Amino acid sequence: MLRVPSSIEKVTVYRQGAMVHRRVPVTATDGALAEQIVVADLPLALTDASVRVWVVSAEGEGDDLVVASVNVGLFVAPLDTLPKAPDDVAIRRIARVIEKRRAELDDLETKADLLAQLRVPPRPSGKEGKPPPRSPLGARVMLEALVDEALRARDERGRAIVDELDRLEKELAELEARRDEASSARRISEREITKKVTVKLRGAAKKTSAVLRLDYHVRGARWAPAYQVRLAQDATEAEIVQRALVCQRTGEDWRGVRLALSTAQPMTWTELPELSALRIGKRQTPPLAKRGYRAPPAGASQLYADYDLARSELARLVPAPDYFAQPSVAIARPELAAATFGGGGVGASQGMPSAAMSMAREEAFDEVAALDDEHEEGAATMPPPSVRMMRSAPAPKMAKKRRAYAAAELAPPAAVAEAVVYPELVLGDPSDPQTRGRLTPRDRRRQYVESIETKGRVLELDVLRVVEEATRRAQSAQDAALPPSATDVGRASGAFDYTYDADAAVDVASDGVFHSVPIGARKSPCEVRYVVVPREDTNVFRIAQIENPLFAPLLAGPAELYVGGEYVLTTAIDTVPPRGALTLGLGVEQAIRCARNARYSEKRTSDKVVATNELVHDISIELVNNLPRAVQCEVRERIPQPADDAEVVVEEVDVTPPWSPYDQEERGVVVLGGRRWQVTVDAGAEVSLTARYVVKIYANNEIVGGNRREA
Repeated sequence: MLRVPSSIEKVTVYRQGAMVHRRVPVTATDGALAEQIVVADLPLALTDASVRVWVVSAEGEGDDLVVASVNVGLFVAPLDTLPKAPDDVAIRRIARVIEKRRAELDDLETKADLLAQLRVPPRPSGKEGKPPPRSPLGARVMLEALVDEALRARDERGRAIVDELDRLEKELAELEARRDEASSARRISEREITKKVTVKLRGAAKKTSAVLRLDYHVRGARWAPAYQVRLAQDATEAEIVQRALVCQRTGEDWRGVRLALSTAQPMTWTELPELSALRIGKRQTPPLAKRGYRAPPAGASQLYADYDLARSELARLVPAPDYFAQPSVAIARPELAAATFGGGGVGASQGMPSAAMSMAREEAFDEVAALDDEHEEGAATMPPPSVRMMRSAPAPKMAKKRRAYAAAELAPPAAVAEAVVYPELVLGDPSDPQTRGRLTPRDRRRQYVESIETKGRVLELDVLRVVEEATRRAQSAQDAALPPSATDVGRASGAFDYTYDADAAVDVASDGVFHSVPIGARKSPCEVRYVVVPREDTNVFRIAQIENPLFAPLLAGPAELYVGGEYVLTTAIDTVPPRGALTLGLGVEQAIRCARNARYSEKRTSDKVVATNELVHDISIELVNNLPRAVQCEVRERIPQPADDAEVVVEEVDVTPPWSPYDQEERGVVVLGGRRWQVTVDAGAEVSLTARYVVKIYANNEIVGGNRREA
């Protein structure tokens, strides 16, 4: 078994999780490739059932090189040499010296406190009118010098002890660390455990080199789209820089990898639709619905008859426990049991033909079945052969248990019915009547423990718990909060899935934080138009319309807008379909001015009792373009619309130049009575727009809110 290095070439990040593609180069040792190789240091959070390995290229003679088997296990890097533990006597000696020095330092501090309490007596004061008394100046000076010298000596000794204590404590800590390291070196820690993939090759005898590809799905990765839109100064061309906010906590850093971003969910079960045929003629019986589980065929348990007869023969040769002491029918006829070993068994060596062997087996089964029928009259099913042949006269109480077991064989296991992961299933032990002939989930804990090569080291951890904790840590990346204005990929992509490939290699650390990485930059033509709604605001707004340069949609997400290399604003864009148009607001254009005036007049059509009032509204709009180029400007207006049951008529009398209806359906909010002008304003020119509409109502009526509709 040879351990080979590997490197990550590409990573495909999905809505949840990622598919890692590794390159595994294998070179010959002793003139040939190893038949079994190990790829280690893989993340614990990888999904075992998703591992795929195949040969990319191979050099050398012989048949084609193929992958025969792939197994996933746990790996612990071996230690070349174990550290030597220091001598305990030296550790105890240093500890005693440290204790003595600390006691000496405490004694020095106590004596220094006592010396500091000594005070030089003050000069005696004399009586008034008499000469001052004699002062013992020499004695006071000698006392003060004695105290200072004693304190200085103790201070110097204390500093020396402190320095020695620092040195001894560091030496003691180093020795204790070496002792702990030596004692724990044989114990395997959690951080040392990784996953490995063991690959068995077929046809490697004459190959000199090969390159394998290893793919596996790993939990703990997600992404969200982000963009930078860079417009030229004249806004005639745009560059859309596609970026991705990638968060991963898979347990391995992605360094210099080619990144692909997908909106799919690879580990989710998906069924392709089936179109039923439409036929003309007589009505046919509808087809039965397909099921993922089918009951085993009748008589499947008899496939283990030879195995059970062989066990019965061994039970006759080897003394059995008391509850097997009563001989069975198969044991009572040793010639039949010998015939069940097959063509290469005892019967074949005695020259028994295969037809005779088959007849002998059938007779044995008939005899056993007849005996069972005598003890279980009216039983609906027979028990498994391993149960029938171990007891010659089963008790009547076993009938219900056998029937229950037979019914359990026909019902699909609940866990398997919900989600079938076939690589995780193994065939049950044939000696166990409850699992024989069944696919049952393998014991992952046992599989992991058996795969670790400890080489003299001690494994005291629950490896299954370690793997599950690593998986939970990886899945915590799904709970990370999205950056501001970022959108979930699943909601942004809709019912279709797309893949976006990065143009260059990127780095993404496994820290559970969103990182902004570049995907690619594409140029696209840009058209800037100007929109004003003078009824609400006389500011003229710039709107850039950019064609989507991708064959995939631009998913919803935050976009940074730059004009002429200068940052303008950050906005959120909606999903743009392939070859669709991306609309971005660029703010107010100060060089284009707009003014709106409205006039109102009211007149009665006649003096009769039944007459109408005409409410005349005149709108005048002036546009001035101070830019050095002509612009296309859209002026939006709105006229009132009568309700269905209202006795009101609105007529458009004179509009110059003509306008067109506009319901702003593209914005998702439909308006009634919308109108718009689309005019071209030359550089430095002025354009006038006028419109008149008349609201006619009965003379004795009044519009709710006032007859005047314009301010």
